[in-house]
Amino acid sequence: MVFAGPVYAALYVPIAFRKWRREPDVTGAVSLERDLIASFGTLNQKLTMTLSLILVVNLIVFVTNYLADANSELGIPCGMIAVTGGIVIFILNLIWIQRPHGIAGESIAVRNHLGAWRLIAANRVLSLLIWCGYPLVSIIGIAVTL
Repeated sequence: MVFAGPVYAALYVPIAFRKWRREPDVTGAVSLERDLIASFGTLNQKLTMTLSLILVVNLIVFVTNYLADANSELGIPCGMIAVTGGIVIFILNLIWIQRPHGIAGESIAVRNHLGAWRLIAANRVLSLLIWCGYPLVSIIGIAVTL
C-alpha cells in the first residue's frame, strides 16, 4: 500500500484527466448511463464508497490503537484489511476508468450539481483520503521506528 498509492496516482491522474475533459454524448443509451452515474446508481460507485468507508475506519482504528499501545496485536488484522481492500478498490477504479462515460459523467454531475453530486464528491474525497492516508501513515510509522 505504501508504494501502490503513488504508483496508482501516477498512472491514474493522466488517464482520468483526459477522460474528465471529454464531454460525453447525451443521446439515447449514453444519456441513460449518464443519468445512472449522476444518481450514484452504479454498482461500482456503491462498492467504491463502501470500501472507502471501511478503509478510512480501518485507518482510524489502526492509528488510534497504535497511539494507545504501539505493541498491540491489532496491526496484523488492520494490515490484512488494508491490503485486501486496497487491491479490490484498485481493481474497481481501473474498471471505472475504462468505462467510456464514467469519469466524465461524474464530473458533469458534480460541476452542474446534478443528481447525487454530493455522494460523488464525498466518494472522491474518501478515495483521496485512503490513497494519501495509508502511505502517509506508513511513512510516519517507518520514520518513528528508525
